[in-house]
Amino acid sequence: MNTRKIGDKLENFVLNALNFKKTRGSGSVLHDGDLKDKDIFVIECKRRNTDGLSIERKWIENVKKQAELSDREWALVNQLKDGSIYVTINFNIFTEMYNALKNNK
Repeated sequence: MNTRKIGDKLENFVLNALNFKKTRGSGSVLHDGDLKDKDIFVIECKRRNTDGLSIERKWIENVKKQAELSDREWALVNQLKDGSIYVTINFNIFTEMYNALKNNK
């Protein structure tokens, strides 16, 4: 399977799990993040054919820039060779999410 199809598979998994929309031109030079919801997040998806997690600074900078342009938060979704999926987000957003979950218990 080529890398584009592998990336599409991850994007489709995430968009179905979160009910997001796929961004037109995802992966192109005029890139606007891979996925968006109505008004909260822009998500960039990366599939790595490795056993270890490695995040490139430019991935975060790119998705962060796109999120700022549309007044949204950003998330970077990484899938490893074994299929495990990890999400990188801004620490302040993580603390807001943690506190919201904690207060709902």
